[in-house]
Amino acid sequence: MTRILCFLAVVAVLGGSSAQAANQYYMPGDAFFSAVLTEDVLDRIAKEEHPVFDYDRPEFLPRMLCGYAGFSRLKFVKMPKEMKENLRKSYAELRKDYPKQIEIRPETRTKRTKDEGDIEVPTGRDLHIEINGFRVLFYNADFDMKKHRLCLKYNEQWADEFAAWGHKRSSAQLETFVPTPEAIVTDWRDGALVDPLSVTLPDRSPKNIRVPIQVKKGVIAIVIPVNDFERIYRGEENAWGRNLVIHAVSASGIKRLHASRGHWSESAEGGFGTAPLGGLGTGPFGGIEKEVNKQRKKPKKDE
Repeated sequence: MTRILCFLAVVAVLGGSSAQAANQYYMPGDAFFSAVLTEDVLDRIAKEEHPVFDYDRPEFLPRMLCGYAGFSRLKFVKMPKEMKENLRKSYAELRKDYPKQIEIRPETRTKRTKDEGDIEVPTGRDLHIEINGFRVLFYNADFDMKKHRLCLKYNEQWADEFAAWGHKRSSAQLETFVPTPEAIVTDWRDGALVDPLSVTLPDRSPKNIRVPIQVKKGVIAIVIPVNDFERIYRGEENAWGRNLVIHAVSASGIKRLHASRGHWSESAEGGFGTAPLGGLGTGPFGGIEKEVNKQRKKPKKDE
């Protein structure tokens, strides 16, 4: 009976007409910001003092017909050079087990014509597009993976946030990276226990969707080589026929995390805050700052 009730609750949350729903990016209150790591991204952020990352929704989420909600970009203010280098090292190490895949597409440019309007015209060059970039989730450094699961947003205010972007609250649909009854109930149950990603927010407005939210210190990058979010959520050690390792990347180094009893932890002795990386801090997840602001229930807003 309990399972039936949980299933019905999940159907009610996920249900509704996609014709009235909107595509959702980072919603204030989410525990993480989702992006993709490719060689082009690494080359670009190496040149930027304040790198900007685009939000990436899982491919299985439907494309909605009524616009957008949330912020689609994140600016990492003064991202340390060491963190950029460690992201590149993480990428190179994971590529040994997950080779890069390239799709070759003809390059085109838009040309405006009198009779046909805008048309795409081939340039004669080919584009080499990396199609299997690694998922990167930006989390607060003190996110406790021994207590809480990865890939859940833990956002108690998601429906209110949806409405704040000018959409009807009644048309809100939960966009989750792990669309299983168990995961959704866990997300719902534990939302009050997990701090949202600590960010500075622009005003919520449709015109600000591409205005970046900002993060500074106290944030790490979880680099995931597969887009199997349910396995990451469950803490399963095998994926795609191999032992799965994910990386926790900061300016201090790379932690290689393995699944253990449904959660992720470093297999080597010592753990967070100890050698050989010189310590990632004091938080239960290991945070990269010695002092992490605990007052995060309300994301900050630009003055």
